[in-house]
Amino acid sequence: MATAAVESGVSLEAKAKQLIDEVVRPLVQVDGGQIELVSVTEARMVVRLGGRYLGCPGRPYVLQIVERAARKSLVPDIQVTTDTD
Repeated sequence: MATAAVESGVSLEAKAKQLIDEVVRPLVQVDGGQIELVSVTEARMVVRLGGRYLGCPGRPYVLQIVERAARKSLVPDIQVTTDTD
């Protein structure tokens, strides 16, 4: 299944980085957290959470936000996990 990102000539990784930089990171930073894209494939996006999100009970909520945004703009059935999962 080709993604809109690949079809438009923009790599999936570039679109994922843009999503993290422009949409997700500002939301995470408001709470004192940090997020970094580790890797992305058509099936899975791996992120690294830091700052206030290390050991935070709200981590699943943050991952849910990232996953919803990724499914909307990257791949409809992509899974998002952290590099420590």
